[in-house]
Amino acid sequence: PIVVHDCQIIRSSVTSIDKGSNGDPGEKLASFSNQRNTLGTIEKNSSFGIFGTLTEKDLKNHVSDEALPVTLSNHVKEGPAKILTV
Repeated sequence: PIVVHDCQIIRSSVTSIDKGSNGDPGEKLASFSNQRNTLGTIEKNSSFGIFGTLTEKDLKNHVSDEALPVTLSNHVKEGPAKILTV
């Protein structure tokens, strides 16, 4: 994982998604918003995920009002998938 220090969470917009293939993960491209207000901080990027603190209390993800569940890789099954960008 990429080592991070003193990182900030800011608004961005997804501009394109390149589908991955076997051995190639693909990518999601985004551009930063002109609003540069800080929404939170990132303290750690590890093989278990990105960890930080969200300071913007009224931030909505437009997907769910509840926390989104995650799972371990051994529970993932091959089939149709969705990319949820929050």
